[in-house]
Amino acid sequence: EQALTGPIIRNDVDTVRDHVSLLDPNSNLSDLYKILGDRAIDISLNAQKLTIDQANTLKSILHEFK
Repeated sequence: EQALTGPIIRNDVDTVRDHVSLLDPNSNLSDLYKILGDRAIDISLNAQKLTIDQANTLKSILHEFK
């Protein structure tokens, strides 16, 4: 968790939204981004770097494009 960096641990919702919107929703890359994003959110929550509300917002953004 100490090595985790990026838009999720920073709660940078705009960047996460941009990333998701650029991915083909039917691609393996999109699935991988969402899986890794969910894991990063869980790690960030456990490290108390995100609040529950922030985590829920990020998870919503990750999965708003199916």
